[in-house]
Amino acid sequence: MVHTAGPGDRTEGQRTASVRPARSGDYQAVATLNREVQRFHADHYLSLFKAPAAETLTRDAYEEWLASPDGLVVVTVEGYGVVGYAWAAVVDREETAYRVALRVLYVHQICVAAAVRGRGHGHRLMAAIREHGSSLDMRRIELNTWAANSKARGFFEAQGFREFNIRLAAELG
Repeated sequence: MVHTAGPGDRTEGQRTASVRPARSGDYQAVATLNREVQRFHADHYLSLFKAPAAETLTRDAYEEWLASPDGLVVVTVEGYGVVGYAWAAVVDREETAYRVALRVLYVHQICVAAAVRGRGHGHRLMAAIREHGSSLDMRRIELNTWAANSKARGFFEAQGFREFNIRLAAELG
């Protein structure tokens, strides 16, 4: 998949926004964006998430994402720099006495740099995820978002995602 400028893409002079498969050489840019996501989580859920650090996303973990045969790691590029990424993987859920078997494309992470939000990068990433899911004959894409991230939730809802499970927690002690 290589997506160059097309309908809905933003071109400013020679600076074109596009989405493409991630490569090993994108590691530093993706790791930086990953720390942005980790910072949000750590700021809003202190008892659950660690503050971001250099080893938050290791090169080995990133290379595992890239090596996944049915997985997807894409980046969105503006000009010459990576400004967003998404990581999705196929999840197979076996049939149980309570549930039917289900195969979904699960979006583990998606991030667009705060400085360039609102320029269509998230839409490009979601389009790539949908295209990948379709290429695998998937019928469902799933993701989760944290309650404190109302902007992300609004974005996902605008992309057609709907609430289907609500997870609650109570602190003890």
